[in-house]
Amino acid sequence: MTSESTLTIRLCGTNDWEDLRVIRLEALSDTPDAYGSTYEESLRWSDAQWKNAASTRLYYLADRDGRVVGMVSGASMTPTPERGGFTPCT
Repeated sequence: MTSESTLTIRLCGTNDWEDLRVIRLEALSDTPDAYGSTYEESLRWSDAQWKNAASTRLYYLADRDGRVVGMVSGASMTPTPERGGFTPCT
């Protein structure tokens, strides 16, 4: 008999900052061109910065069997040359 696991998508909150840090750093190291920040920049963030990001930015986390396995976020972006891509609109 095989057991099925359930994937749950949920809005990231303040208490999720450590999970957000782990999955975001993993994503930045895997596909750096997909993001507006770098692994090195994000690695230097303090715990307070991660807590702020978890509570004020729009992140959704994907949980499977009690473990965060993915994330998604979104923002309005405008092209800029310094990032080879985009930064959030103000």
